[in-house]
Amino acid sequence: MFSAFGWVLFGFAVWGLCIVMHAIQKRFTPEWNSGEPGQNWWDFMWGEDNKKQHSGGAEHKVNAKDREINELKKRVEILEAIVTDRRYQFDEELRNSR
Repeated sequence: MFSAFGWVLFGFAVWGLCIVMHAIQKRFTPEWNSGEPGQNWWDFMWGEDNKKQHSGGAEHKVNAKDREINELKKRVEILEAIVTDRRYQFDEELRNSR
């Protein structure tokens, strides 16, 4: 029969395995993390009554591309603001005149 200390160690072992499995799931199935709110695992895998099939990785890649495009647009706006700034132009003229 387990003592109290044995049960505590058993609990920590189970907790640790849950953390490891969660990390593995996050690493190898990132498309599960981008599911619709309220969508459970069963509906994600099999669809609601087999009517809706999830596209999986393709949808995740499209969302990632959209985020990347939006980030690049923001960066271009910032660079345009820097280049059109009069102080930047003045500094460039000083550097070129040397």
